[in-house]
Amino acid sequence: MSEIVDRHFGPDAKKRKLDAASRNGHSPEKRTELPLQNEHLRAVEPLLEDVLDSPNLEVDPMAHVGHATTITGNILAEEDLEIQGTIEGSIRLANHQLTVGADGLVKATVEAHTVLVLGRITGDVIASERVEIKAGGVIGGDVKVPRVIMHDGGVVVGGMDMSA
Repeated sequence: MSEIVDRHFGPDAKKRKLDAASRNGHSPEKRTELPLQNEHLRAVEPLLEDVLDSPNLEVDPMAHVGHATTITGNILAEEDLEIQGTIEGSIRLANHQLTVGADGLVKATVEAHTVLVLGRITGDVIASERVEIKAGGVIGGDVKVPRVIMHDGGVVVGGMDMSA
């Protein structure tokens, strides 16, 4: 077993394992043996300690609403939001970006830092930084934003207020 650990994790793996055990208040001598029917678990037990002692992995800082999801109500988020499904109600992302995917349908009042539209928004949009409407993106409502990027094929049916 030690050869496998050395091959995968280097010759210092045993030392890291002992250090981790002592940090957690465990001693290799005081280790409780697993029952015989779980013999296969003993082989991976040294590897599990390395995984449990590893630092937290970074998580995608964006929430996603999938194609087959419909949400009715008010959404207040402290992270970016990507919508591929349907939202009805209101969306408020104070300092974050809302992305409406090509299949996304939003029937809501939207307030966000930035808004990227590839799908459809029916409702008023207020953005503190910018709104970008890609080809095929449609906003059916009034837009209040200091900067707008409208690609060929993007549509706004409503008023546009670009005052600062």
